Amino acid sequence: MAAISTVFAVCLFGGVNSQTPVQVKSLVDNLLSNYDKRIRPVEDQTLPVILDVSFSLISIIGVDEVNEKLETSGYLTIQWTDSLLRWDPASNNGISTIFLPQNDIWKPDIVLGNGFKKFEEFGGSFYNVEVESFGNVFWKPFQVFETQCSIDTTYYPYDREVCEIVFVVWSYTVIEVEIFKSANGINLNEYTESGVWEITRTDVKMPEKRCHMQ
Repeated sequence: MAAISTVFAVCLFGGVNSQTPVQVKSLVDNLLSNYDKRIRPVEDQTLPVILDVSFSLISIIGVDEVNEKLETSGYLTIQWTDSLLRWDPASNNGISTIFLPQNDIWKPDIVLGNGFKKFEEFGGSFYNVEVESFGNVFWKPFQVFETQCSIDTTYYPYDREVCEIVFVVWSYTVIEVEIFKSANGINLNEYTESGVWEITRTDVKMPEKRCHMQ
């Protein structure tokens, strides 16, 4: 078999406050009434938004040796704190979590850095983000990724390839948005084994920080 290396059920019991659609709508309206998604969601604009990023690989769809292309499916789990989306659950009928369309709030412009196609927005208008009362935001955009991969077929069909899937924040520098590797790294819990390729190793590498030139 050829090999490729790429860069719980819980029951909770307790009292629950009644939460009506009207109450949730009131909270959402209050949060978004003066919200501007063009502004980075940090109270001190000299500080960066910190992103915690992990990648869940679902499948290897195929490897095109001729065009040197790797096609995979999976999703990112991106977490950050939006200081403009905070509220007190005790004053809002115990509401501690809400879901909002991803395009209603600020989100990082993460793109595929070594893709075959033009840059495209991750997720879509029908995707929701989860927002907690402390301002924690969780975004999980799913995608089919087509990435460049240098292929060496010298030892085909027993070749071992190293392919990278590169994610970058396109517009911002590290001064505005900084990515940190999640403790989860590359998650293979949902991965479906390929009949052709075997994953022998995964690794996460952080690039050098980009800063504005003075």
